[in-house]
Amino acid sequence: MPLALPQAGAVLLLSVVLWRILRYFLVPSALANIPGPRSQSWWKGNFGQLFDKMGWQFHHDIVEKYGGAVRLHGLFGGDQIYVSDPRALHHILVKDQDIYAKSTSGMAQNAIVFGMGLLSTSGERHRKQRKMMNPVFSMRHMRELLPVLIPITHQLRDVLIRQVQSGKEDVNVMPWMSRAALEYIGQGGLGYSFEALDDTKTNEYSESTKMFATAVFNLVVARQLLPFVMGIPAIIRRKFMEWVPIYALQRARKIVDIMHNTSVRIFNQKKEALGRGEDAVVQQVGKGKDIMSVLLRANTASDESERLPDSEILAQMNTFIQAAFDTATSAICRVLHQLVLYPEVQTKLREEIRQARQEKGDDVLDYDTLMSLPYLDAVTRETLRVFPPLPFSLRTTSQDIVLPLMWPIQSADGKREIKEIPLRKNTTVIIATMAANRSKAIWGADADVWKPERWLESLPKSVSEAHLPGVYASMMTFLGGSRACIGFKFAEMEIKLALSVVLDVFEFAPAPTKEIQWDMRFVQTPTVKGSSDTTPQLPLKITFIKK
Repeated sequence: MPLALPQAGAVLLLSVVLWRILRYFLVPSALANIPGPRSQSWWKGNFGQLFDKMGWQFHHDIVEKYGGAVRLHGLFGGDQIYVSDPRALHHILVKDQDIYAKSTSGMAQNAIVFGMGLLSTSGERHRKQRKMMNPVFSMRHMRELLPVLIPITHQLRDVLIRQVQSGKEDVNVMPWMSRAALEYIGQGGLGYSFEALDDTKTNEYSESTKMFATAVFNLVVARQLLPFVMGIPAIIRRKFMEWVPIYALQRARKIVDIMHNTSVRIFNQKKEALGRGEDAVVQQVGKGKDIMSVLLRANTASDESERLPDSEILAQMNTFIQAAFDTATSAICRVLHQLVLYPEVQTKLREEIRQARQEKGDDVLDYDTLMSLPYLDAVTRETLRVFPPLPFSLRTTSQDIVLPLMWPIQSADGKREIKEIPLRKNTTVIIATMAANRSKAIWGADADVWKPERWLESLPKSVSEAHLPGVYASMMTFLGGSRACIGFKFAEMEIKLALSVVLDVFEFAPAPTKEIQWDMRFVQTPTVKGSSDTTPQLPLKITFIKK
């Protein structure tokens, strides 16, 4: 008699667990002589420490103690290697990038949530998508796109003005920065307004995107099983998800449904306008300069062999929104928090912005002026270096391979130096973005210190000698290689634009009775220390200042 769907799922889960247990006890680890912390238990390894929302000290300590390659223990004894060594990162992200694939659980999750876009494809399919999309994220297109984003920033300013005028002791800027980030990617990326900065409206999509990262983080253990269910037809997976009585899973499903249905509606509107001709496209939000309009035009004009199917274009939309939304919100909020902690930096930055406006004789800074302001650039770079929104990311080896190191590590038994590490197929590789960005061997003794002035002088020779493979400013924040963040220029532009407007009008200071802490979720997130309310928030005291 065939198994019912719930029974089949239970059998699959049990089989995976049993195989992991047998492998743990019967197969010697290839990483046995690589130093690292002890496993917390045979079944959860170091998983809880790695993904602990306050795991900053753990991530710092293992690099300080063990070096640029650290052995960790995954669920049920799975081998993991935590890497911040520059040469190893170059091999992972550039030289041998096809062997170090995105983690199977991450790829499966992205395929289910976003569709087959940049975050869920590999090989030739990924290269084809990337080739089509690279031009729409060029500096030339960013220059054309900036005028579309400026009114959004003015809306943000006006919303904060109303918040201050309401007489509140402090203003939680987190939701407003996240709404602005959603509008940036909505209008600049999709040519669509979510009306996220209209403080008289509650936007279902906006609320869903804010909850997405937390919802996924709460399923971090369950998502390890996704690769084993990807072969099951989508309709059966869907029925199974609807049946499973797990609150976190049902919450995530509802969020994904809202995001997907909204993207389908926007996509159909864009295609319909494109079919009516250029005049119809120009009349839409974004005036035809948004990333999706440019991509659709390019795709239509391409040879049939190079053209992307509608399903993959739709997947890019879902990917754009989520990839740009959480990370941009985190970055902008982190800069504001640092400026609160270092008021002298805030004052100096405000003076630079105002002087630039005075010299231009215009309240609106053009792209070239905005991007070339030295102190604004220094503050942005230093924040992205010390506090990358994504502290680490995962890869999985698709075959056996040897990983070379720039700096040898001491073996676990203390008997020899290790200059290269043999990795077996299906080893989890953790790209330690934050650890590489804060490496004292690369950035100097003050690598952990947030110091924008370091970018106003020559960087240490060790920075160039490390040859970190990052696409941005010799750091790993946006990764490197063919899977580097394609939208890093867009992210840099929106951060600088938001700062250039709000700092001209407001002075930001700490909230009198609230201390901010940052949680290590998938994306770094601010919360109020000691509060029973664990939702993301960044309360600050905001004061009008005279020009």
